[in-house]
Formats: sequence, structure tokens, C-alpha cells
Amino acid sequence: MNDRVLVTYGSWWGSTAEVAQEIGKILRESGAEVDVLPAGKVKRADGYRAVVIGSGIRAGRCKGEVTKFISRNKAALAGIPVAVFVVCLQLQEDTPENREQALTFLKPITDGVEAVSVGLFAGALTADRAPFFMKLIVKSMPQGDWRDWEAIRTWAGELPARFAAAPAV
Repeated sequence: MNDRVLVTYGSWWGSTAEVAQEIGKILRESGAEVDVLPAGKVKRADGYRAVVIGSGIRAGRCKGEVTKFISRNKAALAGIPVAVFVVCLQLQEDTPENREQALTFLKPITDGVEAVSVGLFAGALTADRAPFFMKLIVKSMPQGDWRDWEAIRTWAGELPARFAAAPAV
């Protein structure tokens, strides 16, 4: 069986990229061969046993490169298990209402694929990561890192079983 897994993502300022790297690390520990790549750098999803797709959220929107990746790879993604995740500041307070809102952010991703697992994670915001033109705005906002690394690792650790249980197409 092919054990290659693609973890692809769109990250605004690096927080989601770090989450994707951690997911890749956990999947490697399970024995998978894993590629972790920005969605804009992946031309084809063919040849993977499973794909994990993630996006950072800004102003309620996924990164465009993620939705473009899905559009380019619809046929390949329809035939393999896919897991999706978002990283957003909405979840710095993990309430049912905020989780419901975060699920709406996933709509551009989940409209294109059927996910075997969905991860909703809080993000990070610091002025030092913001582009120059955004630094002043970000400095006026609450800053911090609200990512729950244990929750991210737990979710990633469950993915191999979810991928194995997914029906073969």
C-alpha cells in the first residue's frame, strides 16, 4: 500500500505553516512518508494515499491558493481520504459558537472535498510576523499564540486510522 501523505496548506503569516509541519511530523512518526508543502507549490495530488489540507483564516477567508489547489485536483481528491483543518483567531476562545463559526470558514474547502476528519485550531497573532503595512494594525490588537499543540498532535495522531477506515474508491 502506498503510504505517501501530502500535507498542504495556505498560511498568511506562518502560523498555519507551523501547524502543518507539526501534523507532518506526527504522520511521519506513524510510519507514513509525508510531504509538507504550501498549496501554491503543489501542482498535482496524484500518487498520494491521503491528503491533509489546511488554511489560515483572515477576515473569515481561506487562502486562495488552497481553493485553487482543490479545484486543480478535484478528481484525485475524490478518490482518496482527505482531512481538512483551519487555524483561526476565532478559536482563541473555544466555545460552541466559535467552533460553529470556524466551520463556516471551511466551506470553500469542504465544498470541494469530502473530509474524513476536520480540525479546528486557534491561531497566533504577533506584530513581528505581520507584513510591514499591517504592523500598526496588528499592534493595536490582542497578540499571542493560542495554538493548542496537544490538540493538534492528538488530531494528527488520529488521522492514520481515519485514512485506513476510509472506503477505497
